[in-house]
Amino acid sequence: LHVRSRRQRQMCIRDRTYSGHVLATSAAVATVNAMEDEGMVDNARRLGEDLFGPALRDLAAKHHSIGDVRGLGCFWAVELVKDQETREPLGAYGTTAPEVKELVAECRENGLVVFQNMNRIHICPALNIPDDVARQGLDILDTALTTLDQKIAIQ
Repeated sequence: LHVRSRRQRQMCIRDRTYSGHVLATSAAVATVNAMEDEGMVDNARRLGEDLFGPALRDLAAKHHSIGDVRGLGCFWAVELVKDQETREPLGAYGTTAPEVKELVAECRENGLVVFQNMNRIHICPALNIPDDVARQGLDILDTALTTLDQKIAIQ
């Protein structure tokens, strides 16, 4: 790398890994360009509007353990509750209820990896996920939610 001016030298000296470093920003620009070229953002929008949104709202109508579904594109949160009417969380704030851990484990055993935080699970697949694979994951989630509904009904 050849630095020609004092200003350019100062910029290189002051740059940090996470604060606009030239190499990092170049990688970010290349990533955004690739996402545009491959239609990933448009595909994520389509998946959210046509597949994830409707399917997750249908699951919320079917399963009394879902208190809320919210999201956009390929990033969705499903809030798990003891009672759909009161929306009482499955576990106390800052904790993860055993039932949520069991739901996540059942999903994982059947090939679906979901991110979990307290009483929420997050659905956030790759932006280029094929529709049939997304539907398969939603079917796995549906089955795990049926198990969860049954456990909650017993309590």
